[in-house]
Amino acid sequence: MADDALIAAFIAAAAARPDTRLTVWSQTRPCEDRLGAIVAAGRRAGVRMTAMGVEPGGIVAVMLPNWREWLVACVATQQAGAVMLPVVSIYGAKELGFILRQSRAKLIVTPDEWRGVDYAALIASCGALPDLSRHVRVGEEFAALEADIDVGPPPLRVCDDLARLVYTSGTTADPKGVMHSS
Repeated sequence: MADDALIAAFIAAAAARPDTRLTVWSQTRPCEDRLGAIVAAGRRAGVRMTAMGVEPGGIVAVMLPNWREWLVACVATQQAGAVMLPVVSIYGAKELGFILRQSRAKLIVTPDEWRGVDYAALIASCGALPDLSRHVRVGEEFAALEADIDVGPPPLRVCDDLARLVYTSGTTADPKGVMHSS
């Protein structure tokens, strides 16, 4: 799995300037944190994702608004050696179910509830998702991913392997998966 260049740049910036303040503006989840703290939280979350069965090359769907937890989840996927699958937070059951089935995502991270959407109910309405084994919701469940734990180095990656999987909007047909290496 290749390192996702965007995530790698964020991790490099945090290593160079860990005390740099990062502000996330949100009406529902505003946050001020430090780059180093976000990367450390992501590395811990990645170790826990591995313990949940996410293997190198496995797909982790992240269906979050622009919240701090999105950044943590990005770093976590890289720490686990997984492939990041960002999913637009406004998709309904048809689009989400299609993407989760086609990508064979093992884990999805979502809000518990946001803008009137109950994400557990949304996922339940997607139909059969044979590869999806975990749904982690922002709140206590996500906070548990970030809790203190020893962290080793991430799995070794090579530059031509899949790093990120992004789906098109699917406005005229089913969404199309676009594979990205680093």
